[in-house]
Amino acid sequence: YSLLFSWSKINRSIISCIDRYVEAWDPYTLTTIHSFDLMPAAVVDVKVVDHLNLITIACKHQTIYLYNSITYELHYHFTDSSNSSPLNGLNRLLLSPRSKPGIYIAGYAVSYWALE
Repeated sequence: YSLLFSWSKINRSIISCIDRYVEAWDPYTLTTIHSFDLMPAAVVDVKVVDHLNLITIACKHQTIYLYNSITYELHYHFTDSSNSSPLNGLNRLLLSPRSKPGIYIAGYAVSYWALE
């Protein structure tokens, strides 16, 4: 399992993930702010987009979840159902820091999506 972190400058919190578990916590007091529902598959990447108040969580089974970074409510999620070689699963999530487009990588395929 890999341990993933993403910093929210606005909320002054850290989003951390390991396997299917995701939590928001305060790095100064080490208290848990929010525990997300158990993800249906292993989390491969997490990013906080402060200027849009979004937390993006990418799971291995090619689903990306978008949460509000202030209320921690789920906005929406989407799944890429196409097969990707050599491994059929999401590998990485890349976001543009100043705009809405995002890129996710599954196998050798690179796909584009928009944060709206």
